[in-house]
Amino acid sequence: MNRGINRGAIFEDDADRRYFTDLVKNYRDACGASVYHWAWMDTHYHMLAEVVFENLRAFLGGIQQSYVQYHHKRHRSSGVFWQGMHICGAELAELWTILLA
Repeated sequence: MNRGINRGAIFEDDADRRYFTDLVKNYRDACGASVYHWAWMDTHYHMLAEVVFENLRAFLGGIQQSYVQYHHKRHRSSGVFWQGMHICGAELAELWTILLA
């Protein structure tokens, strides 16, 4: 999960959502990740994915950095874009334990 700075919009329209979806697919394949569920909202996104730790930075960092560059160019914006943090590792394992109990 991550959201726009000051809870600002990260997806302006369906074209932005399609571009983000394509990035996720490309980085999923490149990093050997599995993406189980996702939701793209105007101001943030949720994604449940599994990726080996060594590829985590390439997967999430690549998606987010690539999307920011696209968004700034398309919408003629600049500056800090992301505010939130993603959940990974032990937190995710704990979540699965709770869900499967």
